[in-house]
Amino acid sequence: MNAVARSENLPCIILATHNAGKVSELRAILADLPIRFVSLLEYPELGEVVEDGLTLEDNALKKAREIFRATGIPALADDSGLEVFALNMRPGVHSAR
Repeated sequence: MNAVARSENLPCIILATHNAGKVSELRAILADLPIRFVSLLEYPELGEVVEDGLTLEDNALKKAREIFRATGIPALADDSGLEVFALNMRPGVHSAR
């Protein structure tokens, strides 16, 4: 059995991003796990999830849940922003992209 066929038998997780650089980094970090990682680049019909949560965690959970609902495949998502302790963890979700 070749490597591609073996990877098809592994459990799958969707990396909930369209960012090819982030996908590459995550695949490298997680390469030792017996899991096949795919990304939203392989699901062009799925658009961006609106990030309207009150916190970065809210946004990441929303992305993972919406991608799971749309595909039935577990999803790993993140959201990032600048949180400054002296500013009471602001700007947080209001950080400029």
